[in-house]
Amino acid sequence: MLIRIIILVLIIYFIVKKGYLKPFFNSSSKDDKLMTIEDKYNSKKKLEQDELNKLLEKINKRGYENLSEKEKIQLDKLSKK
Repeated sequence: MLIRIIILVLIIYFIVKKGYLKPFFNSSSKDDKLMTIEDKYNSKKKLEQDELNKLLEKINKRGYENLSEKEKIQLDKLSKK
């Protein structure tokens, strides 16, 4: 009986140690559920602003002419918001 308990404890230890249970306790899914509408809006705006800043930095370093067509469209779309 003692050997079974020791084996069970070792199995549980290695499962936890290797991270096999992390998908079941993923904190990001909990964070999404706890986010308010304002939090989601602000998060989306932050991502858009970061992307716009990245494009503007690229323009500053290399010039507008060196943006790809996709980047130019994205810049136009983000700058109108």
